[in-house]
Amino acid sequence: MSATLETLRFCAFCPNLCRSAWAHPHEEGETPSALSLLTVALATGQVADGAEPRALLSRQDMAAACRAACPYGVDVPALVAKALGDIHAKR
Repeated sequence: MSATLETLRFCAFCPNLCRSAWAHPHEEGETPSALSLLTVALATGQVADGAEPRALLSRQDMAAACRAACPYGVDVPALVAKALGDIHAKR
C-alpha cells in the first residue's frame, strides 16, 4: 500500500481530534476520517468507483477546516486528491 493510502488509513482510524476546528453541524460522511476511509476503500477496490463516491469525496469543507487542527499534520484534501489521481492513472 502506498504511503498516501497508509496515511489516509491512519486518519480513518484516528479518534477525530481535529473535529474541534469545525463549529457547524455536519454529516458524518464529511469528517476527515470518513473521507479517508472512503478513499482507501475506493483505492483498494472495496468500493466501486463512480459518481456517488466521487460526489461524497468532493465534500471537503470540514476536512479543509480540520487541516490546521490535526495533531499529526495530515492534509486530507491533498491526500484524497493524490489518491484519486493515482486511481485515475491506473486506468
